[in-house]
Amino acid sequence: THHLLGRDEAPPKLQDKWADIDPHARAKDAAGKADLVLANHSYVFALANASDPAKNEVATLILDEAHNVDDVVTEVLTKHFAPWRLQRELDSLLKRDQKGHAQGLYRSLIHHPQIKQHPQLQEFSARLEKVETALAAWCSDASERLADMMANLQEIDPEFPVAFHAEEFWIEPLYASAKALHESLGLLSAITHQLIEDAASIKGLPRRIPGSLSSLEAHLNENAEALGDLFESREDVVHWGDARTPLDAQGRPERSGGKSLWTAELHSTPLDIAAWLRENINPLYKHRIYLSATLTIGGDFGPICERLGLESDDDAEKPVTGIYPSPFDYKKQALLAVPHDMPQPDRKLRLDPLYLEQQSKHIAELARVSGGRMLVLFTSRLVMREMAPRLQARLSSEGVIVLSQTDANRSALIDRLREAPRKGEKLVLLGLRAFWEGVDVPGQALSVLVVSRLPFDYHGHPVAQAKQRYYESTHHDADYFGQRVVPQVFLHLRQMYGRLIRSESDRGCTIITDPRVYVQRYGRHLLQRLPETTTVIDKGAVVVDAVRRFLAGEEVTSSYVWGELPTLALDLSPEQRAIVECPSKRILVRAAAGSGKTHVLITRLIRFVESDQAKPEEVLALTFTNKAMEVMYDRIERALPGKAYGMHKNVLTYHKLAMRIIRQDDRDQGAETSFIDEKNPELQEALFAKAREAAQLTDTMLNNEDARTMISYAQNGLVNEAELAAKIPQWQQDAPVLAKLARFFLEYSRLLREKTLIDYGEAIVRAVRILRENKEQAQRWSNRFKWVFCDEYQDTSPAQATLLQLLAQQANLFVVGDNAQSIYSWQGSDPDNLRRFEIDFPNTASFNLSKNYRCFPKLVRMSARFLERTGQSHGISVEYDQKRSTEEQNVYFLHNEDDRSEATAVARLAKDGLALQIPGDPPPKPTVGILARKWHLLEAIETELIKQAIPYRFEGETARGIVASQRVRDLVRRAADLVARTVAGQAFGDTADGRL
Repeated sequence: THHLLGRDEAPPKLQDKWADIDPHARAKDAAGKADLVLANHSYVFALANASDPAKNEVATLILDEAHNVDDVVTEVLTKHFAPWRLQRELDSLLKRDQKGHAQGLYRSLIHHPQIKQHPQLQEFSARLEKVETALAAWCSDASERLADMMANLQEIDPEFPVAFHAEEFWIEPLYASAKALHESLGLLSAITHQLIEDAASIKGLPRRIPGSLSSLEAHLNENAEALGDLFESREDVVHWGDARTPLDAQGRPERSGGKSLWTAELHSTPLDIAAWLRENINPLYKHRIYLSATLTIGGDFGPICERLGLESDDDAEKPVTGIYPSPFDYKKQALLAVPHDMPQPDRKLRLDPLYLEQQSKHIAELARVSGGRMLVLFTSRLVMREMAPRLQARLSSEGVIVLSQTDANRSALIDRLREAPRKGEKLVLLGLRAFWEGVDVPGQALSVLVVSRLPFDYHGHPVAQAKQRYYESTHHDADYFGQRVVPQVFLHLRQMYGRLIRSESDRGCTIITDPRVYVQRYGRHLLQRLPETTTVIDKGAVVVDAVRRFLAGEEVTSSYVWGELPTLALDLSPEQRAIVECPSKRILVRAAAGSGKTHVLITRLIRFVESDQAKPEEVLALTFTNKAMEVMYDRIERALPGKAYGMHKNVLTYHKLAMRIIRQDDRDQGAETSFIDEKNPELQEALFAKAREAAQLTDTMLNNEDARTMISYAQNGLVNEAELAAKIPQWQQDAPVLAKLARFFLEYSRLLREKTLIDYGEAIVRAVRILRENKEQAQRWSNRFKWVFCDEYQDTSPAQATLLQLLAQQANLFVVGDNAQSIYSWQGSDPDNLRRFEIDFPNTASFNLSKNYRCFPKLVRMSARFLERTGQSHGISVEYDQKRSTEEQNVYFLHNEDDRSEATAVARLAKDGLALQIPGDPPPKPTVGILARKWHLLEAIETELIKQAIPYRFEGETARGIVASQRVRDLVRRAADLVARTVAGQAFGDTADGRL
């Protein structure tokens, strides 16, 4: 921290001439005469925070690196209550001896020989002592409170403070004493100010006293203002703190004389920076120019204009924007490489040794082919610290030196990297966030940049969490991650190119070793928006070779190997094309199995987004399963690489849409709803047990699987609970089992509400209720999506169809389905929704698709005949398109009396299938797929597969089997514990564990 001396604080010998050499005074004088003033961001914003716009004489502000503006403003406006720092300042000024007598600078005030003739000195001494005592007591109590809060921390790094929410810190005694301390600070500041004014009339004071008192007054006011802010609760401000402690030899928090040594600072940070900029910067400077190489995302200025408070509906107020081309040819000068076989670190581990080992191995291989000349960027100091020795061990034999950011100051490290080629050094430099910007190393000194992790801010920090809450509270249906976090990461990634390519003659390689950049949707979106370069996405060994060839001046062509099967691009038939190009606002497509209805839906969606008739963020695409949702988005992403991410949050299942409506309502109401995890059914089954007991049902009468089915049927049918309860008395006489089932459902629903839980089916019901009962929410959501596409509409339940009606009456609506393909009627879906669609949504254009393009002829014929024999042939008749294929394929119909015999037969067929010899070089391994309609049958098949030692796995997010049950997990956990104890040499003797 640099402290500028004022004239009153100057040494006596310089004081008379201080006006001539005071750097602050000279700078202000020079600025007043200059036509152009250069200053850093912090100075500009601090000045604006304290200036009167009416007195401002500067008309134009030019902000370079403008992408950093909101971060700098946040730092400038954050207020800090630093009691331990203030305590150290008072100790330094007083320097009390063992008897409590002041021996420091303020001795001349407290023990002034004429103190009785100067009441202001007496009052200052008394108030100073009161603050000193109160501050020491408060700091002592606060230190113990911090020790209690941090008692359960597993590991503490003394170099990094522990951030916490201020609400967690305050307890009543501490809060009350802080209020009293706040008052004392104000009183001491007031008398200090008076004493400064009277100092000239008090004889015998050292010349340094006025300057020191001025400094003390400023610090008292800063702390009093910050402490006062902590007592106020505001939606646009977050109160938080960061704590530190020294550690003993065992790495535990140190104590002295039995007392805690924890210290902290408490902060108040504003959240609405755009509003402050609008109110303080915009009026202050008539003309403002914002410059940066990283202001846009894919050419869009929208996100940065919102962050800088520049967005406006008035065309006259909108900023003039311009993008000026780079002089660099990134296609020739830069290689972007992504090894797609890098691991993700295990988030449960503080440090994942496997991750560190594989990363260090890959980075070392890159360093070998580049001969050093490398900068490796990290987001974690701990990982960087662990990586340095691993890399050095791998590279010492190559003569490569590995340095990290902690080895010297930033400037010295950059200078050494810049000079390394001239001195014959091979250097690899490891750096943190400070190296993402402002590193200027032109030429061959820096040829390889490795980004080990995407530069996300730590989302667990109180300020980051508060920013998200505030953003979501001020934006309806907000996607904070997609709209704020991802753009910020993109700007950091754009900055990385600036580290590598500094001139038109530079060449270099950027390697991103974070697998999220190709696994996650946002990662692929980031890749697509980066400057166009030669790009290689492949296995690590291929990436290393591509880097070697590129640096050697050899030609490298872009290649993308994602480890996936290629997607078939199918031409549209004339019938399909007519549907895609139809201008009607509402379209219903009744489509037979395999007729390409989803292909038509996605093609129409892509057509409207590609032609800019539909904005991606205003498109909603609905389907039924998570798998179908992922496939649909993947197909959209491949067709719309630049625009797909705008709708990444809007390709949904009906249940995910319902959950989004509920979460938005929770935010508006200040509530929080918990959802039952489908992957861990134990909680729901515990509720089933309680509901069965209340309804006098047994497990045999209603098992868990049948309970799920019955509840889902009732929820999807929007059963009225009051009407259902009214029927129970009559059913008790006429249908006692039905009455018990009704009581079971009502008790289960009551238990959900009692525990503020929502299950899979209840989510739709709750969303419908919100839109029916809350007019404001209904209005917002009905205008949220301008384009709605629904797949498999025949499988919608009454609840899901109602949800669509509430959302899509004003939208361009496209729906596909086939009555004959309704497979969820046992779970409450209603095929009649498709038949009633034209009544629910008038003025609908209807189309039919009957040709099957997916299956072989015999299967199509057999399925149509099977439907006819069972009386289920309503819907669209299935025809086979002979132009596609005339190849025959065998289809077998297997009939069994019960689940057990069917499971035995299926397992035997699976075993035979796995033994098949498939031609090929090398011959591919055969696989067998088993689809079952109910879990009971799947459990029987699984049991038989286990008995016959046939390897298997479940597919799908909600898939659960025997080995996923709590009982089996407990057995495995116990077995693993016994193995570990045996390996450790524990003797069991003749015990149950020993026999096991």
